[in-house]
Amino acid sequence: MAAPIRQRRANVREWFHTVRPVLQAQFELWATNVRDNLVVAAWPPPAPAVVTSQIRDAVGAAVANGVYNPANGIHAEIAAISNLAGVVGPANWAGPHTIQTSLEPCQRCALILRTFVLTYGWTVQAPANAFANNYPGAYNLPDDVYTVVAGQLGLIPAHERVHYEARIKSMICGFAVA
Repeated sequence: MAAPIRQRRANVREWFHTVRPVLQAQFELWATNVRDNLVVAAWPPPAPAVVTSQIRDAVGAAVANGVYNPANGIHAEIAAISNLAGVVGPANWAGPHTIQTSLEPCQRCALILRTFVLTYGWTVQAPANAFANNYPGAYNLPDDVYTVVAGQLGLIPAHERVHYEARIKSMICGFAVA
């Protein structure tokens, strides 16, 4: 009986003293990189106070749109990515896509967008090199989007990514929330 308890304690120590700090540093680096390197391009929203995103392909044709939905916690960027997955499938995310938002990405979306820049070579456009405010509350992270993030977590061994998947998702959803 004592062995399983000891193992659980070791897992908790490993998460809080090893895995979590590495992820926190990686997430901060990714988010900051997107903020500092996004292409500044004004794009007026279709209506006042509506945050929207649009994904364009290599020739500039709009291939997916997304709108912030506070009811289910899906941000405009994530909605556009999910809509693109519904159109072409996640296997076809590769390629020179550009995601343009009517508001700067929040830090959570910025870290996710960084993984799309690293994995698929995407470009991020927003009105300014800044972060939008993060507010506590629901944040929807679809599994196919999480898979892209997890694929870039090379600092964490694969078996730990699987073992800590729920905690990593929770950490992303709560990242940089005041």
